[in-house]
Amino acid sequence: MTTEVKSRPRGESGAAKKLGDGGFTVNDTDVQRKSFALAKINAGRGPIPKYGSAEWVLLPADDPRREAAMAIAAEAWFSEGQPDVIAGRFFTELYAASKAAKVAEDEDYQAAVAAHREYWSKAAARRAGRYPVRRTSNVVPLRPSGGDAA
Repeated sequence: MTTEVKSRPRGESGAAKKLGDGGFTVNDTDVQRKSFALAKINAGRGPIPKYGSAEWVLLPADDPRREAAMAIAAEAWFSEGQPDVIAGRFFTELYAASKAAKVAEDEDYQAAVAAHREYWSKAAARRAGRYPVRRTSNVVPLRPSGGDAA
């Protein structure tokens, strides 16, 4: 998706505005900030070290890569500090924690089901093994006794 950018007449504020022909809302300060950062980043020819790293500290003060590293760090700080980015990160972490808790709960449940089945299958086998013996010992044979009519 491309954003249409139109210049503003002198004297207008740099606040966000809706373009009259159905364009997107553009914040001129964002455009200016990003343009400035991009110019600094493009000026830094060669590998740009991370801001604050040992390689960055060793660069000469007039090296454009120093400013490029600072611009990258500033843009990262700015974009990561936006409320929608913070909220997105929060919900991503919350979802991951919720999913991990659910996986652990499911594993515990499966272990409990397996233990329950094992216990009751052994108990059923014990009962099944004793049942015929116990049952037959309680059965009285059906024979005519001495006083029965034949």
